[in-house]
Amino acid sequence: MRSPARLHARAQVLVLALAAVMGPGLAGVLEGCAPDFRAASELDESNQVLAVRASPPEIPQGGTVTLDALVHWPQGTPTLFWLVCVPEVGDTFLSCLSSRLESPADVPLCGQDPADRLCLAGVGQSVGYTLPRGMFPADGQDHTFFVNLLAAGGDMLACGEVLSGGTPTPDCLLALKRVKVGSGSTSPNQNPALSSFLFAGAPLDPAVVETIDATEPAEDDIRLEIGVTAEATSVDELDQQGEASFDLVVSFFTTCGRVSSDRIFLPCLLSGPGEDPL
Repeated sequence: MRSPARLHARAQVLVLALAAVMGPGLAGVLEGCAPDFRAASELDESNQVLAVRASPPEIPQGGTVTLDALVHWPQGTPTLFWLVCVPEVGDTFLSCLSSRLESPADVPLCGQDPADRLCLAGVGQSVGYTLPRGMFPADGQDHTFFVNLLAAGGDMLACGEVLSGGTPTPDCLLALKRVKVGSGSTSPNQNPALSSFLFAGAPLDPAVVETIDATEPAEDDIRLEIGVTAEATSVDELDQQGEASFDLVVSFFTTCGRVSSDRIFLPCLLSGPGEDPL
């Protein structure tokens, strides 16, 4: 996703990133930046994995997905290790990884053996993974496999305890992404193409930093209305007949304290094929 324009409130970044998972539009409200305590969405000098994206978010068996991440790492650049685990019946995302990991040094590269259910898809900001055929039963049902992103300040060997189910450390962060394996639908799930970000209804220039004056009486309470617009033709539900309802999930990150909600599920309604939902 293209980085949005940044909003400055009292010379601080109020919104650094929005991560849209699916859907065509957003009309969100941020309210409150208080210094009382650090919220999970607050960006400071600590390392954080903000979002992991799979494109497309649904693939068939034998299909290929591209994986990339949005990472906040103030002191340098982390190494990103992408581990894929294809579960068997009874596996959770935790047991799928921990039960198969004997040593990080022994994790094979994906593609070497199609029977490997745990493998390393690659290292770097963006990698591709092709799901071998026959990993799930041909039962006409949708299935899911797991992507485990390890963001490390060093090498993967130093993060072995975290990969085995231990508590993440500042230099070894583990994030999860579920990727849907479709059963052959003619309209598989797709990520929307975001065309612009909005502030108070007006598009923001991604290359420009917008400065917002705190004019409210309460200095620790700033109310902003932020939105996004999406290309209507990029939303797969547009080819359906009749009404359709689905959600756009947006995450907010801040350096000026905390926001009233750092993750919002917004319903999106379509009343007919080809109609702009915004």
